[in-house]
Amino acid sequence: MVVRRVLFFGLAIAFVACADGPRARSRRPSTARLVRSADRAERQCLLKSDRASCRAAFATWESLCKKAPAYCARAGNLAWMANVASASRSQELLRDGCARGDDGSCASAASRVLFADAPGSVEDALLQADRTCQKGEWLGCQTLATELELGRHVPRDVPRAVKTLEYSCLKIEDGAACIDAGRLTITEWGAAEAARARTSFDEACRLGFDEGCFRRDALDAKLARP
Repeated sequence: MVVRRVLFFGLAIAFVACADGPRARSRRPSTARLVRSADRAERQCLLKSDRASCRAAFATWESLCKKAPAYCARAGNLAWMANVASASRSQELLRDGCARGDDGSCASAASRVLFADAPGSVEDALLQADRTCQKGEWLGCQTLATELELGRHVPRDVPRAVKTLEYSCLKIEDGAACIDAGRLTITEWGAAEAARARTSFDEACRLGFDEGCFRRDALDAKLARP
């Protein structure tokens, strides 16, 4: 009887220990749960200008940045957009993510240097924009194309700007790039390249951008006039 009672209590203790283990671990939010929480808070922050949500989202992204570099871009970009951290901290997070291999962080850091006067080398920023564009980052393409169109830090090169936007449009499926490609094509070459511009507008429309549909139809109507 004593042996049976000892065995019973031993098994009971073992069961409680096993039950408490996963429960104790579950008290620590998983990365997936933290990401969902930060996403919700960021939406509240950007859509409703809720400062508490902005701070909560930033704190979570900043913490997750230590685990994976892709979250550094989320933290750095939110810090800049919602002004929940200094510009230097925003750039520091982006550079951290970039150094650890996240192309999104690299593209964002380059964009800040070229358009927001963040500290950094213009030459390196241009190289990063080009490199990340080729690796599928729409922001890298947009940054490079804008520089080529405006000629601020590089010689103005509209044909290359259009090709960069068309690449982003067709390969990355960035609808905004499709619209910009068509717009710049018409501005630079007019009716001579109308078919090329129409292709870009049509692709934007296919990707769900109403402005692409509108511009395509407007171009068709203009070309149909005698």
